Amino acid sequence: MLVWACLGALGAFMYLWANDKKNDVPRTHSDREVWVAKGLGIFFLVMCALWLCTLVFLRKRINLAVGLVREAARAVIDMPLIVLYPFLQAAGLVLFLVPWSFYSV
Repeated sequence: MLVWACLGALGAFMYLWANDKKNDVPRTHSDREVWVAKGLGIFFLVMCALWLCTLVFLRKRINLAVGLVREAARAVIDMPLIVLYPFLQAAGLVLFLVPWSFYSV
């Protein structure tokens, strides 16, 4: 939801800034800068809408992923030593590579 809010806020800010600068009496920004800011604002607002549609249409898969993470957390709670398995695997790899490198040279 934070990505959606940031995209929407950025798009709205850039679009409103471009409209504000277009009507300034002393022209401080060129027409190209205003046009680019308005285009980027519209782009970010479209990206915000697409992100929202993605969240709405993929909510079942997102819920499934959250459920998988919860089950993985329960497995780690039930088997706390499983966290050490990658370190043991790396140590075994090092124990294999040291003599292999020596004999390779």
